[in-house]
Amino acid sequence: MIPANAVVEDLLSEIVLRRLAEHRFAIGAVYGREGVGYIAKRIGAFNHAARSGPWIVLADLDSNPCAPGLIGRWLPNGPHPNLILRIAVREVEAWLLADAAAFAQTLGIPAHLVPVQPENLPDPKRTLVDTCRRSRRSELKRDVLPRHPSDAQGPGYNSRIGQFVQSAWRPEAARAAAPSLDRAMRAIESFEWR
Repeated sequence: MIPANAVVEDLLSEIVLRRLAEHRFAIGAVYGREGVGYIAKRIGAFNHAARSGPWIVLADLDSNPCAPGLIGRWLPNGPHPNLILRIAVREVEAWLLADAAAFAQTLGIPAHLVPVQPENLPDPKRTLVDTCRRSRRSELKRDVLPRHPSDAQGPGYNSRIGQFVQSAWRPEAARAAAPSLDRAMRAIESFEWR
């Protein structure tokens, strides 16, 4: 196993990153969990730290037009070879929806109710939450659905969706419907420490 530190936007991104890296990397310290602004402000320092060893950074594209443009703004001279910087299009939730069969089974709904091109969605997280509304599993809905109109998610969102990531999500199946996930997996699979 290759030792590496990680930087993520939030807890769910950390769970996804750990799942993707589990066969190649031993993740040590995890930084962030404070949104994309934290990453944007400190990406230069993480890139510099990669001189001493591997770092994996996972961020959402959100409303930015393209991942290469975002990476170019963050690191105009490019990432260090020991820095794996991956951008989920539009959000990491798109990667989870990309395994439509497993997500539908977890919700207990027909697979055709899960979007087939989740990276084309303007707000994958909202789509994921809205899809959970169709579930007949009341405990899942209680955890995932927002309790107040101003909330984006329910109080048990990270826990419940994190359980899905750890026990049912199939990245190998999802990568076919999520090109940015496929690129992230290829970067992890082909990484060589320099």
